[in-house]
Amino acid sequence: MLKGINKPILNQAQARKKAIHDQRKPYEKVAEGMEAQFISHMLTELKKTAPSATAESQAQKIYSSLLDTERSEAMSKQGLGIKKMVLSQMLPEHLKYESERVVRTNPNPEIKKYQNPYEQNRLKHGIKMRAVQGESNE
Repeated sequence: MLKGINKPILNQAQARKKAIHDQRKPYEKVAEGMEAQFISHMLTELKKTAPSATAESQAQKIYSSLLDTERSEAMSKQGLGIKKMVLSQMLPEHLKYESERVVRTNPNPEIKKYQNPYEQNRLKHGIKMRAVQGESNE
C-alpha cells in the first residue's frame, strides 16, 4: 500500500528534477562558453609574455589560435570553477539546486547589510563612539 503512494510522488519529483535540468542547459552552455573564452584569452596573453625564437607566419598564428581554442574548450570541460561562479550569478533562484542556494542570514540584527566594515566591527564588539558635538551618546 505504501509503495503505491510513494511511486507517484517519486515520479513527480523526478519529473520536476528533469524539467529543472532541461531549463538549466542553456545557462550551463553559456557559462561553459564564458569559461572557455576566458581560458582562451588567458592562454593568448600568456603566450605574449614568452618571447619566441623565430617570427611566426600568418598560418602559424592561425594554427596557434585554433590550438588555444581547442585547449581552452578541453580545460573548460574539466572546469576551473569559473562556470560554477558564473552560474551562481546568472541562474534564476528557482533553477538552482538546493546545494547551490545561498541562505543569507544575519546573526546580529543590529548589523545592517550596507553598513561600512568599521561600523559593523564597532557594533559587533559593542564599542561606543565618542559623542559628536551637539549629539548625545546613549
